[in-house]
Amino acid sequence: MDKWFIVRAAQDLEPQPWIDASLVSNSTLRLSAPELDDLAHQVMQLLSPYRLRNRPTPGPEDRSVQAALRFVPIAAPPEDRSAEHPRESD
Repeated sequence: MDKWFIVRAAQDLEPQPWIDASLVSNSTLRLSAPELDDLAHQVMQLLSPYRLRNRPTPGPEDRSVQAALRFVPIAAPPEDRSAEHPRESD
């Protein structure tokens, strides 16, 4: 999904500045478990000032915005998993 999809879906519903500021992104990252943990904490820290509970009184131009995050490992193919968890030999 890209910006074009957002523009097409919202062109009659949202003012142009909101369309321009919108983002849909999908990235595959290569991280270690500690790096993933660090990244997740950094992103949550970045979002914290904007969360509703931390900003209870909206400004005149503020709107609620949905932010959905998913940082999960991708399942390795079976041949790759066997290298990570070798079976004990008989």
